[in-house]
Amino acid sequence: MALYRNGFRVVPYGDSDNDWLQLDEAYAKRSILAPVANRNFFGAIQIDDVEGVYFEEHTSREGLVETPAFTRLKNIASSVLISVATRIAQERGRKTRTSKSDPNHGQFKDDGVKHSLIQLKEIVETKINDKDNNASKEHLDDKKEVIEAIEFAERNFEEYQKALADERSMLQFLATLGMTTAEFSHEAGMTFNAVRLDFKTIFDWMQRECKDDEFLSLAKKTQLMLARLDTLTSYLNSLAGARASRNVSALSLSKAVEEFSHGIKMQASNQGVELEVSVPDFDPLYSAPMHEAEIASILLNLYTNAVKAVKRKGKEKKIKVEASRSDGYVFFIFSDSGDGIAEENREKIYDAFFTTRSAPHGGAAEIEHLKGTGLGLWIVHQIVSNISGTIELTDSPDNYSTSFKVSFLEERPDE
Repeated sequence: MALYRNGFRVVPYGDSDNDWLQLDEAYAKRSILAPVANRNFFGAIQIDDVEGVYFEEHTSREGLVETPAFTRLKNIASSVLISVATRIAQERGRKTRTSKSDPNHGQFKDDGVKHSLIQLKEIVETKINDKDNNASKEHLDDKKEVIEAIEFAERNFEEYQKALADERSMLQFLATLGMTTAEFSHEAGMTFNAVRLDFKTIFDWMQRECKDDEFLSLAKKTQLMLARLDTLTSYLNSLAGARASRNVSALSLSKAVEEFSHGIKMQASNQGVELEVSVPDFDPLYSAPMHEAEIASILLNLYTNAVKAVKRKGKEKKIKVEASRSDGYVFFIFSDSGDGIAEENREKIYDAFFTTRSAPHGGAAEIEHLKGTGLGLWIVHQIVSNISGTIELTDSPDNYSTSFKVSFLEERPDE
């Protein structure tokens, strides 16, 4: 990372053997696992100080004198570069720090940047208030503009910190919820395997010995319900297993939609919902690299919301999923015949915890209190945005009220 002062490069900053920002030192300590060594950056820092008020060169013309301003500059530059590298590593799912007990594990340090901004502001204010400062009015105005810019950056930074804290809390909540769901699905599957063998013995005996037709009819219904439960738990277990892998690759949207249909169709039938799926006959619809669990989560969340919507309407319960491609994108349109989305709510539906449903009464079943939390579409929007996709409300086909179009970049030849 080179340094330029008033348009001229200052040596030796930026040379391969110079660690003026102490990036190599930080990386060598291995407390930061993100790639923050000098070899990982290429660029330059430009400073303008024509009168040499803040930055002074050594008489040898090599390097700058260690003034307070130069120290602050190094701190800011180092903090920003380490923060950026750590953030990129986080987005790629990599471990960024060695200490597991560190409460800030996996988070880049915001406080260093904020502290440096405050110190820089104090330096400029000191120069403005210095009675011995003979700088021109134009230079004083420039310094005031710098202070205003720093104050603006401080305000934005504080807002960013609050938003980031909210997002971290939400992600921690969702991670806990996901692990709980996976554990429940696994335990339910294990229990079901044992129960299924016992019920099979009972059913075989009843078919041979029982002469009560009404009882046999109830037994067959029970068998059908167990088959539906088996399909659903198998789908959820496969989804939980897929999340354990962090590998991403080109994904067949056609296959994902068909697997979703296979895993959920019996459950939909049990809910009285007609599920229709349409994919191209000879086009797998490969997308740009993504995680297979991501598309499954999107479909499952949209399905859950759709089932609630069609039940609230209480008439014909229909869900339709159509997959196709257009203009460099592969996409699917998820439609339902539910109670629809009011025009005034269309801009809010992706907000966390936004829901138009009133809270259930105190005596309602516990499951009713868990419905309609307003997280489903927020989760879908987060997943889609993180993989450079889009989600939007679109015109619905006949006999349907709400349609979401979810699009992803199609696979490129080099992927």
